[in-house]
Amino acid sequence: MRYASITERLAGLGGEKWEVHAEARARAARGEDIIELTIGEPDVPTPHSLTDAAAAAMRAGRTGYSDGRGEPGLRAALADRYARSTGRAIGADQVICFPARRPRSMPRSWPSPSRDARCWWAIRSMPPMRA
Repeated sequence: MRYASITERLAGLGGEKWEVHAEARARAARGEDIIELTIGEPDVPTPHSLTDAAAAAMRAGRTGYSDGRGEPGLRAALADRYARSTGRAIGADQVICFPARRPRSMPRSWPSPSRDARCWWAIRSMPPMRA
């Protein structure tokens, strides 16, 4: 049986994240100032401003799914931040906030990403997107 080409592109995903995690831990053990954003729970408490905002939103009825691209306010704030830091025009419509679980498999399934698309990943093993 012949499978769709995406099957081949997604094959083998999984174990690399542990390599990145192990390297982060090893660097931290050597004294490097590492903020781990790899696997597991955060190593700092969630700020009260975030838990308060989440509780207020739920009390106001926000108990369903969020926007799949990321909350509009967050996307706008990220676009503004990166526009200021890069000096480039970046709009909220150009920002996607992936969930924490397996975000890297999604872009590989897109049929033909723009040649000009740029993606920044927290996971070093993410293969480059190709046009």
